[in-house]
Amino acid sequence: RSVAFQAKDLSDGLDKLYEAGAQPGPDRASEVFAPAHAALRRLRPEDLVPESDALAQVLGALHQAAQAVSDELTLRYFTHTASRSVLSMVA
Repeated sequence: RSVAFQAKDLSDGLDKLYEAGAQPGPDRASEVFAPAHAALRRLRPEDLVPESDALAQVLGALHQAAQAVSDELTLRYFTHTASRSVLSMVA
């Protein structure tokens, strides 16, 4: 339940950030996170045990998605000296 709460909070926060309109263009951070968040919501109650392979896969996907969201937010809001194409080559 804690992971689901954190994932929903992150998703809601990304939506609010995009709605604030700080930068024009698509909301890549939400696009990156959405598949992993959807996979979490699709888990069945019997998958919510520590030895579940499905749970392990979803947690791995959430971990990768969180890292990708961090990269996207950094590129979008915190990098001001180089173009996105140059920065994406090193990310």
